[in-house]
Amino acid sequence: MERGGPKLQTDESSLIKLIESCDSKFEAVEKLLLRLFDTETVINSSVSGKRANSQVVNTKKPLDYLKMVNMRDVLKRKFPNLKRSDLTSRIHSVQKKLRRQQNKL
Repeated sequence: MERGGPKLQTDESSLIKLIESCDSKFEAVEKLLLRLFDTETVINSSVSGKRANSQVVNTKKPLDYLKMVNMRDVLKRKFPNLKRSDLTSRIHSVQKKLRRQQNKL
């Protein structure tokens, strides 16, 4: 049990089942991100952990590398032509969506 709730299945076959009905890459990425990471982690992390080209002093921690590899592999099965840059932009879109929802609260 994690955080008072049932442990979610994060093995590859469970993740493949999770996105089998998804028609869009965005929907699949969102479902996988929220299965593999809690919302706060998604909002407060970066995809690579590298500092942005800005004056921000603090860099965000990267999302867990092994989970990201697992997610990419699952997405590649569903969307064989998925590019790394495509995945990164969709993760950024999910992060923005979650930040907007958090700011409304």
